[in-house]
Amino acid sequence: MHLEKVDLRESKQLMMLPDLSGAEKLKWLYLSGCESLREVQPSVFSKDTLVTLLLDGCKKLEILVSENHLTSLQNINISSCSSLREFSLSSDLIEELDLSNTGIEILHPSIGRMSKLWKLDLQGLRLKNLPKEMSCMRSLTELDLSNCNVVTKSKLEAIFGGLESLKILYLKDCGNLLELPVNVDFLSSLYELRLDGSNVKMLPSSVKNLSSLQILSLDNCKKLGCLSEVPPLIEELHVSNCTSLVKVSSLKALSKCMKGVKKDISFKNSIKLDAPSLNRITEDVILTMKSAAFHNTITVSSGYGCSYSRVHVWLPGCTVPNQFKFRTIGSSSSITVELPQVSKHVGFIFSAVVSPSFGMAEHGNKVRINVRCHNSAYGHGDLVCWHYIKDVSLDHVIMCYDLAYYSMNVVEFSVTSFSGDLIGSYILKECGVYPIHCSEFPRLAATINLDKDLEREIALKLSRMFGSDLNESTQFESDSIERYDDDDDERELGNEIDESVERCDEKESTYIQKNQQDSDSNERCSCSSNECLMGMKTFHPLSQISHVIIFYCPSYVNVIKLSRDFLNFKISNIIIHSIYL
Repeated sequence: MHLEKVDLRESKQLMMLPDLSGAEKLKWLYLSGCESLREVQPSVFSKDTLVTLLLDGCKKLEILVSENHLTSLQNINISSCSSLREFSLSSDLIEELDLSNTGIEILHPSIGRMSKLWKLDLQGLRLKNLPKEMSCMRSLTELDLSNCNVVTKSKLEAIFGGLESLKILYLKDCGNLLELPVNVDFLSSLYELRLDGSNVKMLPSSVKNLSSLQILSLDNCKKLGCLSEVPPLIEELHVSNCTSLVKVSSLKALSKCMKGVKKDISFKNSIKLDAPSLNRITEDVILTMKSAAFHNTITVSSGYGCSYSRVHVWLPGCTVPNQFKFRTIGSSSSITVELPQVSKHVGFIFSAVVSPSFGMAEHGNKVRINVRCHNSAYGHGDLVCWHYIKDVSLDHVIMCYDLAYYSMNVVEFSVTSFSGDLIGSYILKECGVYPIHCSEFPRLAATINLDKDLEREIALKLSRMFGSDLNESTQFESDSIERYDDDDDERELGNEIDESVERCDEKESTYIQKNQQDSDSNERCSCSSNECLMGMKTFHPLSQISHVIIFYCPSYVNVIKLSRDFLNFKISNIIIHSIYL
C-alpha cells in the first residue's frame, strides 16, 4: 500500500486507529483533536517511515510507545494529551519536543538518544524520575522543567555535566528545589536562568562563573535569604517579592561590561533587605550607571542606528540616595528639580521615590513615570526616559540613566497614564538628579579595573569633547596607580577624594579670581611649575611619603611631570583627580 498521508483531525468519536501496518510509505499522520483516541499502536512506527505525527488535543490518549529507535520522525506534537501516562519514543531527527501539560510520569532513558533535540519542554509534569541520560543531549539549548517537583539539587547535578550547549533553563515553581548544584557553572553557554517561585534559599558562588548569563530571574522566591555575586554580563536581574531576602553581595561586576547594553535591575517588594545591602546595591548601580555614561561616549553610529547603554533600577526605600545633591521634596504626581548649569558632564542619573496612592486599581499597570529635561532659556524640553510602574505596593526608589548629553537646568518628574495625562494613582515624594562629570572617569576606571585599551579610547574621546588633558593624565594613571580590589579600600579612598573635591569646589571662585595674579607670578618665576609647588629646588620633603592624592587644574600644573617627580621618591600610590574650572 502506497499510502503516505492520513488526516483524521477532529474525529471526536475515533477510539482506535485502523490497521496501518501495511502502509509501508506512511509519512504524515494527523490526529489532532481526536478526543476519544486511547492508543496509537506500535505497528505505526514499525516501518520507520513516519516524518510527522500530530496528536495535540487527544485528551484520552494513554500510551505512546515505539519499540525501536526511529530515524525518520522529525515532528511530533502531543500537547494537551492530559491522560498520557506512558511515553517511550525517540528519534535522531526530532528537534523540538513539547511534553508539557501531559500526564507523563516516567521519562524513558531513550530520550538521551535524541542527538538533534534542541528544545525540550517538560513543564508541569508529575514525573517520578529525571533520567541521567539527559546529560547526553549535546544539542539541547532550551530546557523547561518548571513546576516539576522531581527537580532537586542532586537530579540537576547528574544532568548538568553534559549540557554545555544549554542557553535557556526554566526552573520556575520547583517546590523541592532548595539549592542549585555547584556544577551549574558547567553550563558555559547559559544565557537565561529563571528560578521564579522556586524554594531556593541561596545560589552557589559558582553562579558568578556563568560568563554568558544575561538574564537571572528570582521573582517570588519566598525562601531566598541571600544573593551571592552575579556574573558581569547580566542585563536583567529580577529579584522582586523575595520576602525573606536580607543580604545581597556586591553587584559591582555589572559595571565592567557596559558598552551598548541595557540593564534592568529590580528588587521590588523585597522589604527585608538590610541597610548595608541596600547601601551596597545603591553604590554599585550608581557605579554601573557612570560606567554606562562613559562607555556611551565611544558608541559609534551605524547604518542601523546606535546601540547606547542605559540602566533602570527599582529598590524598596523612602528617600533619594545621598549621592544625589540636587533634589526636591514634594507629594504630588509631578515634581521639578532645578540645578545650576553643569558643564563637562557625560550624562545624568535620575532618581525618584514612588508611593502608591488612590486609584491604583483603576489604572492597573498602565501607569508610568516620566523624566523630562529642558533648559529654562529654551522652554519646553525633551522626554529623556520613562518607565512603567508595575506591582509596587509600598514606597520604592527608582534610579535610571539614559543617554542625555545636552545642557539643561530643569528636570521634571511626573506620573502619568500611557496617554500622558497626570494621574494620582501614584505620587512622587522626592526626586533627585546626579550629574556625571568627566573628571570622575579616572577614579571609575581604577575602581572597575577597566581594560587599558578601552580606558585610553574613552579618555581620548573625553579629551576631544571637553578640550582637556584628561587622556594624558589618565594614561599616566593607568600605568602608575595601584588598582584597588578591596571594596572597603575603594570606598574609603573615594570618600577622601569626594571630601577634598568638595573643599576645592568651595574655593573655585577664589581660584578663578586669582587666575590672572597666579599667571603673572609664574612669568616672574624661573623654576618649573612642579618645583614651585614643592616649595624649593634643593630639598624635597617627600622621602617618607607613601600615598599621595593629587588635585590639579590643568591650566596651572604640568601634572605628568609633577607625578613623575613623585615617582623618583618611590611613592607607591598616586591618585590623580582633576578639577576643571
